[in-house]
Amino acid sequence: NRATDIAAWRLQPHVTIVGLFIVLQLAAIYFFNVVHKTGPNWKNGTAVHYVLYVDRMVTPLFAEIRHLAPNFLQIFLTKTVLAAEAGLPVALISPLARVWAKRLVVVFINFLHIGFGSTFVLGPFAWALCCFSTLLISTEDWELVKRVMKRVSRRRIVHYRADSAWAFQTCRLLKRIDQFELLTFEADDDAKAWLSVSKVDGSGRVEGYEAGMQIVNAWPAGPPLAFALRTVLRPVGMIFAALWGALGRFLGYDRREEAELPAGYQPELRDDAGQPIIDGHFTIAWLKNYFAKRSLGFGQFRLGIWLTLGGFLAAIYLGPMLKKKAKVKIEDQLFAGLTIDDACMWGGILVMLIGMHFVVRPLIIMNLKTPALGARKWTRMTAGFREAFAMLMFVGALNQALVELWVARPLKMPQPELPRLLAHKMRYLQGWFMFSPNPVMDDGTIVVDAITVDGRRVDPFSVDTYDLKLEAPRYDLLHAKSFKYNQIWSDYFNRIHMPGNTVFRRPMKEYMFALPERTGNPNDAIVKGAVYWVHDMNPKWNSTDSYGYGLKELFKFSNPDQEVQRQYRENTGGEDPPEIPLPNGKTPSMMVADI
Repeated sequence: NRATDIAAWRLQPHVTIVGLFIVLQLAAIYFFNVVHKTGPNWKNGTAVHYVLYVDRMVTPLFAEIRHLAPNFLQIFLTKTVLAAEAGLPVALISPLARVWAKRLVVVFINFLHIGFGSTFVLGPFAWALCCFSTLLISTEDWELVKRVMKRVSRRRIVHYRADSAWAFQTCRLLKRIDQFELLTFEADDDAKAWLSVSKVDGSGRVEGYEAGMQIVNAWPAGPPLAFALRTVLRPVGMIFAALWGALGRFLGYDRREEAELPAGYQPELRDDAGQPIIDGHFTIAWLKNYFAKRSLGFGQFRLGIWLTLGGFLAAIYLGPMLKKKAKVKIEDQLFAGLTIDDACMWGGILVMLIGMHFVVRPLIIMNLKTPALGARKWTRMTAGFREAFAMLMFVGALNQALVELWVARPLKMPQPELPRLLAHKMRYLQGWFMFSPNPVMDDGTIVVDAITVDGRRVDPFSVDTYDLKLEAPRYDLLHAKSFKYNQIWSDYFNRIHMPGNTVFRRPMKEYMFALPERTGNPNDAIVKGAVYWVHDMNPKWNSTDSYGYGLKELFKFSNPDQEVQRQYRENTGGEDPPEIPLPNGKTPSMMVADI
């Protein structure tokens, strides 16, 4: 009987403010993404068409089949994305039909992001949200799974030899795994095999490997495992069964005269005697009892939380907002050297301390006056710090959203150092405006035309990870079908051409000069070259042909290593190889001259 092995408080729901913050964060992701999609291509349903032709982002598989997607399907997918992103925030925070609303959220999050992650190289974003959706699986869902899996047809009686300690220990192990309690264990003095299995009515008794498979079939998620062990994994299962039996014989447990429960057997985990609610998991229950006889009741604790949060926000934001929103100039100096910022900060701290009095005082009393082990008191303290830190992170995320999101920028909210530091150092940025207000309608990438020491024109970024062979610069974007980048290279090539990122060009050159270290070929040493931003426009609606081809020279470079330069002159006489022609028949130098 394992009924008392798990303390009652461990079976209760875990209450934490983090759950609320996760739901709010997920709702913000979809709400602001759909709010920012205001462009005409989202409204007329053509957005998916343009995104599918961004070759730096699309996966090779979808690049090959995108031309097969009919117009009505692309319009349907565009409207579906908008509808899902608009409906998800409502379902996430809806108090009505909570269980079914959360189930719809899980389905649509995975529908959206499996599609996104399969079609585009977005890094971990799409798959991370699929993982986060599992946090919305509720107690009711797990109970439904248990009812489905706890089928009477899977119930079995496990007969074990009463004189075999190895059989008894095996049954103890099986009982630990049998969370659905579908197995019943009976000692059998007359059994020939050390373990056998029958149906609940005693019929269909089997031994050996088939008995093991029926036991596995009764485990949680056991049917697919039992099917695999009967078919493709049967050799593995047979080997394990043989080794388990051999181990029992080796340890001398094949036959013993007695196999009984240990003397003085006690449940492994027990509630504190007479105090089942005194634990970090039951802090809320204790607080309700504590506040029952006080004014406002438990509302006093809630008031304390809001005062603490409000005072904290006032200490940070009130001063800057008053000075920014005031129609007349406010004298910054008030009295005795006190500024408006100082007054608001100390006023907010005072309000925060009053709120903390209602929040922290009962928790201290609980720890001092309730009979509990030191370990449990420490658990309650750390739980309090955890909730406070989560609140601090939420404030940082909220401030970052008000500063970063396009729709919130008219508010001109200040961003003090503390929340800015939290948001940027801990990387919970809130830029939820992907493919907004219009989808990406142009395409481009970096092409490097470099000359090696033996006179070849190569692109140092084209080296294959496996065969380490270099390719010539590829300028033809008009007929490209995915550049086969991962998310890191896709973003790097897109951003390195921007004027604000010129500071990173020196490391880029150093990376190219170190090419022989990666390929192991001294002839791959780079002598000189030029870096180009090659771009075009995605196909228009009802078309699959890109247009508007262009090329822009970002910078030229030359290897400062004189030995490399000397080898190049010896190998080629200092004469550059002919340029590779562009799709329009011109050469890169001609295009640059035209510009």
